[in-house]
Amino acid sequence: MRAIPTPENIRELVFSFLGAGNLPSIAVGHEHKMIMEFEDEDRITERWTWRRNGKDTKMVYHLIRKK
Repeated sequence: MRAIPTPENIRELVFSFLGAGNLPSIAVGHEHKMIMEFEDEDRITERWTWRRNGKDTKMVYHLIRKK
């Protein structure tokens, strides 16, 4: 996966699947995309996309810094 950040203040990174040497077919289940949102200095949200046989399953993780 790869993200290309912008030169501005980064509030979000979008990682996209580029390929995998050990995947026999693109139809095999794999992490296909991840969006990392920097909400503030204490909170990050990750949105993952798992793709299998062309069907996407989305998962969301909310990370909060413990004080």
